[in-house]
Parts: sequence; structure tokens; C-alpha cells
Amino acid sequence: MTDEKASVVSVFPKSIIMEYIGLMRELIEASRGLRKPSLIIRDVNIIDVAGGRVVEGMSIIVYSKFIVALVKSSRDEAYVGLDTRIINGHDMYAVPGFIDAHVHIESSFLAPVEFAKLALRHGTTLIVADPHDIANVGGVNYLIAFAKNVVNLPLKVLMQIPPCVPPTSLNVDNPGAVLKVEDLRQLISTGLFHSFGEFMDYSSVVNGDGDSLAKIKLALEHGMMIYGHLPSDEEDALNAYAVASPSSCHESINVSSALDKLLRGMWVMPRLGTAWRDAEVIVPELGRSSNGISRLILVTDDISVTDLVEKGYMDYVAKRIIEHGVDPINALRMVTINPATYLKLDNLIGVVAPGRVSDLVLLDNYEKVNVNTVVVDGEVIYHNGQMLLNNYKILSDLTLMEPPFNIPQIRNQSDLAIRVGENWKSASVLAAGIQYGMTVTRKTTVKVPVVNGLITPDPSNDVSYVTVIDRYRGRGVGKGFIHGLGLKTGAIAQTIGRDTHNVLVLGVNLNDMLIALRELEDLRGGIVVVRNGEVKCKVSLRLGGLMSSEPYEKVYEEVKCIEGFLHAGGVAEPRMALFHISLIPVIVIPEIRVTPKGVVDVNESRVVNPVLSLR
Repeated sequence: MTDEKASVVSVFPKSIIMEYIGLMRELIEASRGLRKPSLIIRDVNIIDVAGGRVVEGMSIIVYSKFIVALVKSSRDEAYVGLDTRIINGHDMYAVPGFIDAHVHIESSFLAPVEFAKLALRHGTTLIVADPHDIANVGGVNYLIAFAKNVVNLPLKVLMQIPPCVPPTSLNVDNPGAVLKVEDLRQLISTGLFHSFGEFMDYSSVVNGDGDSLAKIKLALEHGMMIYGHLPSDEEDALNAYAVASPSSCHESINVSSALDKLLRGMWVMPRLGTAWRDAEVIVPELGRSSNGISRLILVTDDISVTDLVEKGYMDYVAKRIIEHGVDPINALRMVTINPATYLKLDNLIGVVAPGRVSDLVLLDNYEKVNVNTVVVDGEVIYHNGQMLLNNYKILSDLTLMEPPFNIPQIRNQSDLAIRVGENWKSASVLAAGIQYGMTVTRKTTVKVPVVNGLITPDPSNDVSYVTVIDRYRGRGVGKGFIHGLGLKTGAIAQTIGRDTHNVLVLGVNLNDMLIALRELEDLRGGIVVVRNGEVKCKVSLRLGGLMSSEPYEKVYEEVKCIEGFLHAGGVAEPRMALFHISLIPVIVIPEIRVTPKGVVDVNESRVVNPVLSLR
């Protein structure tokens, strides 16, 4: 913890509200044409996400950073001044800037400035970032540096305070950092944070744990909303969790689960990111009427740099939901007015209306969500495929966020394996069964060979070995098995193992696993893949072992190489697989996980022996 009393920095939304107050008289005069606007978007069709309609032939009048008037295009000449910029919006559709109300920037492998470049070109103008990944690595100091780093970005970032670091108080993991109530109070005092992130330790909330309730009370005392994380459909858990104040949840994986949470007053955030795609199941069913989507918010949760480059961001999310049969305006509501309303910011963003910040997206086709132009704070920053803004002022230096790397000594291959003795030929073991597209793993029993006294993986039956190593204090090596990943050859080692981010080594060949680990030791933070004793690809993640300090173009190529390695190794969904691998240690999602303590049965909240029997 730092003793620094960080000076309060004015961040969104307070910063824009103060600017609005100072300009209020001018804005009123500009709305009447008495002051000339800085920008007019002429003859555009406005998507009215509040009224659920398209209003054609309108002009949007912008003064400074704010929309001041919507008028018929035939009337806008009265507003034009000598310095007014005019964009002809003929045949285009104006929508509010898109919002991702729940995302972990770290999962993109990008530093915030590089993430912002890709987000903005795809029309996303505001994100709510839960930095619990970097918090688990470096605690308060890393969090303050991370939050300061985004203040001056043109992408508006509402930074959250992660309340569960480590994810649970149970002694089943080796965390890097611990955030106590006094640490959260210090973070609030900086003025850098908007709300509390997902309360992952849901069982402690349901059971009335004193420390968890103290954190919730702290948030409420300061008027900060609390995001939820409830991967349980048990009625008692639903009721208790809703009573405790978390107001949203992104962990529903089916319609029934979503309806249960809506019934209890929670906002539901169906995910459509790189790996978690429950929105494709939930939203088409609930989105058949406007009422059905009134408390649904589309989010990504996690999104890879490769998806950001190749597919897009919230524009792609809305497009995919439309392709699943949801009305286009309803889809756009779930990435604009719905999140703005939930965040209590619809007086500033989320609708194209007077008095709102002029964060606007012009679409060539609103049913296909084709982004043509992006306006942020009244400035055109992207137009016809070109970024017009390249000067990003960064308030703090993230290179100070060195990745900790202090693993116990791994001398040879057998240190990565489970030794049972020379007399056995096979073993029945407990494995974490991966289901692509779902965060949960299933408790799976598999049979694997024993060779020279070591239990070994069995790629022919889709069983991989996974070893999770304490990278903070060198106090543990946990060993387990994964079923369903699809890997047939090679190994991967990485410093991404959510949520505590210890070192994770996975593979079907112990020699490849050892070589990958050795290469990762040299990097100190990143991802390394090895096949047949040869390093095939690697990504250096110097920012906490989670994010690269390189431009997104370079990171994209490096991650594409990793994906190609996985695909060549038999993995059918390599992009999703990277996220499934990273979730192997996450101990707040059922059912089986692996940490430096060993194999964890999440439902029973304890470390268990993965070896069930020997023959």
C-alpha cells in the first residue's frame, strides 16, 4: 500500500459536468442560434433509442462538446457560422456513442492507449473497466497508476475499484495482492474511481461475511454502485445477493438464469466477447419486445486484440445480436441508452439529444452497424476509415508495473507432474472439463496412463496436463488435468491465470512444458508456446505480466501466432481457448479449478486430491 495521498483528479463524469455548468448560458444561446456552433451534422437520420424509431432528415447542432439542438435540415442554415464545420450525413444514421459497461482491459493484452485506439474506431466512446486483474498482481499502487493512465484518453473510461482481491478469502490459492477495506477507502479518496467492480466472492456475501459486508457498506456510504458476479441459480443465493446491493450480473448463461435475476431487480449483462457468448442465447429470447430488453445491457467482459482488429468492438456485438433476429433499434439500445441509464449517466450520454455530450457515431447502415464516422466531445476523430486523432496525452507511466516473477525452483520435467510410483500403469483422475463458450468447468473423471511412475497427459483422449505455480513468493506448485481443450501437441506457459495470475503451464508433453516455462522465466511476463522442443511464438507482457507496452499492430501479430500454434495443435477454437486456459485457476466459478495449492473443488470450497484410483 502506498502512503501517497494522490491529489484528486477531475475525471468523467465530474469533469464534463463542471464544464457544462461553466458553459450553460452559452449552450442555451447556441441552442437558439444566438451563438454559432462548432459542428453541424446535416441531413442525417437519427436513431431515437429513447422512442424506438428513426427520425429522418435532421441536423445535429454541436457547440463545444455538447449537442445543443436537433432541427430539421431545412432550418439549419440559421445556425451556420463562419467557423462552423459541416458534415453531410445524407443517407447515414446517427446513434449515440457505444458503451461497454463491463470489460477487463487487461484481457485484450493491450495497454489502455492501444485499447482506446481500436475501441474508438469502432464507435465505442465509453467503457466501464474493472481492473481486478492488474489489482491482483500489484495492489493499490498498480491500480492508481492504471487509473491515472486513462484520465486523458479520448475514450471515456469509468474505472472501478475491484472489491475482491484476492477473489475469495478461502485458503485455496496463492494471491499476489490483498485489498482490505482501508485500501478501498484510500482508492475512493483519489477521486479516480467510478464504482465498485464485480463482487466475485458471492458466497461470502450470501453468508454475511463481515469483511465483505464492510466493503459493500463502504461503497454505499460513498454513493458508489456495486457490480455483481453470481454464477448460481439457487433461490436462497439469489435473494441474499440481491439484498446485499450488487445491482447487476454478467454471469447468466441461459434465459432462466437471466429471468431469475431480472425478477430480483438486477440488471442483466449478457456477454458477447471473445469467449463468453451467452448473449446469443439470452437476448434473442428476451429481446422480442422492447419491454424484454429494458434492463439488458450487452457487454464483452473479455475481448482479445485479435477480435478488436478483425471483427470490431461494440459495433460487432450489436451486429451479431441483430443477426440473431433482434430488432436493430433494440440491439442499439442495449449498447447505448440502457447502460447509460444503469450508470445514471443518461443525462450526459446514451441518447442523441440536446444537453448531452456530443459522442456520436454515424453508420452507413444501422442494421449492419457499419461505422463511418466517430465524434467524441464534438471532435471528429474517425472518418471514412481514417483515424484523425493520434495525439494521446498519458498522465502516468505504466512501465513501472513490472511483472513479479519469483517462482519455486523447477529442476526437471517430473517437477511439473504427479508422481505415484513405479508399480502403476494407469490412473483415474479428476479433471476440469472445459465447455467452449461457458466460464464454468465440469467435474470430469478421465483415465490416463502412468509412465515411469508419473501420471501423464493423454492427448488421444483430449486430456492435458496443467501446472499452476506461485509467481509471487514461490510457495506452491499445483498440478491437475484439463479435458475438452482439444490440444494434441505442444505446451503453453503464461503469466495469465485469472484472477490471481500465477504462472500457468499447460501441455501434453512434459519436455515442451519445461522449455516453455524456462522461456517464460526469461520474459518474466507473457505467453510462450513450444512444440517438439522448439519455441514457436511468444508475447512479452511487461505491464504486470498481463499487458504489452507495444503498439496494437505488433501485439496483434504476436497473438495471431499463438492462435495459429493452438489451431495447428488440434484446438478447434484457438481464440476462445486462450481465455479458457486463463480461467483454469479462477476459484469463484464452478466446478473444478487448479491453483498453486492444487486442484480445487469450487462447490466444496476445498483442495482435493485429483488422483481417484490407480491400477
